[in-house]
Amino acid sequence: MKNKNQNKKKKFFKLETIDKLTNAVWDFAYQMLWDKIPYSKDEIFLIKIYIQELIADALLRNNNPIKLFSAFTRRILMSKVLFSKIPISKIPFPATFFNKRNPNGFASIKTNGIKNIDIKAIKQEDKSIVNIQLPQISEINFQIYLS
Repeated sequence: MKNKNQNKKKKFFKLETIDKLTNAVWDFAYQMLWDKIPYSKDEIFLIKIYIQELIADALLRNNNPIKLFSAFTRRILMSKVLFSKIPISKIPFPATFFNKRNPNGFASIKTNGIKNIDIKAIKQEDKSIVNIQLPQISEINFQIYLS
């Protein structure tokens, strides 16, 4: 008799897919939230590790990278609204924000259930940035390997 875990198929994603998603999420987040703030290569490396962890966790729940990127951009846009309401000195560093162990970080931002914030207006305002990012994602090989 097989247990539940043996019946489930494992999902495998090309590293190239995760790398492209990571770069696209970081580029979008940087432009939206920390534009013009310089970060060292080491800081960016650490930030991207944290983003990869979030992406890997999300891909296990939702195996559609385009939907995942859409969800991430919605959270980033919501973060932009939330960041606009606090002093600049209180805006978290990207590595802190994307660390999944941070209870107040990226993973805690919810786009549903928040009232009085017009995400469509934000998306419209920043449409040029979104349009820059989406072609990069559409080039990703979305093939999922199941074993």
